[in-house]
Amino acid sequence: MVGEKVVFTTRLYTVLSSSKNLPLGNAFMPKVGSVALVAKQNDRNAETVSSRLADALIKASIETMTVEPLSLPKIRQVSEAEASDVKTDAVVAVGGDGTVLRSFRIFDNHTPVLGVNVGGRGVMAEATPDHLEQIVKRLREGDFTLEKRLKLMVSNGSKTYPPAANDVYLTRVSKTRTPTYRIMFHKTDGVEQRMDGVLIATPTGSTAHSLSAGGPIVSGDLEVFLVTPVCPISRMPPLIVPAGVVEISASEPTNLVIDGYSVFPIEPNTVVKVSKHGSPAVFIRFENRPLRQLSNLGFR
Repeated sequence: MVGEKVVFTTRLYTVLSSSKNLPLGNAFMPKVGSVALVAKQNDRNAETVSSRLADALIKASIETMTVEPLSLPKIRQVSEAEASDVKTDAVVAVGGDGTVLRSFRIFDNHTPVLGVNVGGRGVMAEATPDHLEQIVKRLREGDFTLEKRLKLMVSNGSKTYPPAANDVYLTRVSKTRTPTYRIMFHKTDGVEQRMDGVLIATPTGSTAHSLSAGGPIVSGDLEVFLVTPVCPISRMPPLIVPAGVVEISASEPTNLVIDGYSVFPIEPNTVVKVSKHGSPAVFIRFENRPLRQLSNLGFR
């Protein structure tokens, strides 16, 4: 819920807040003293920007490490598995939206993430490589806010899948048989539709696959799920429902795709449960703009 208290724990600080947008002023926010760098893989431009950023961080006496495969001279490097246990004040994701999502997968522990856009649309990004020194200065001085965004928890009986910051997608396997999907909302209301697939998206994910499938753009400060049908036979519209519990099953084999990255096979008539995850995705923000994705998408 919006009024819920959330604990953000890193190596240097614990923040308790009842606010959806978490202002971190000098009164209760120590300066950032450690940063982990995650760069877009196999991208020379992202590596160059990461190197420049690391130099600026070290010059500002901010402890710096990188996550494999990013490797920079004289800087500690950790694997993704090791990173999940590392306590760091902030993560800087240098790349596009995929790099931001990868950072949330690696650091699934309330660690805030700052997106620095390199080359792509950068819908989730807050900064560009043109202002690296200013980025470091604001991190060092605590001149930013933390914005928590809804994440999705996905399960199937006793099996739990990785959390999703953007979306969960159930899509048919067969190219010749269209499944009938049964979607239950809060165990009380349901609908059955024949279609290629169905997306459950967060407000953050409303500008991703869901938008391409005809879904609306939703303000990031809302706690709702977007249910977007993919190629429904009877033209079922997208739905916006309160963040609760959505259960989905299909009459044919499907694939469960989480944040466009992790894929899991799902047997026919297996119920996949999507609910609100206990940990939010936490973004470092320099401006309070819940609909920033509109301008990041190019709408002016």
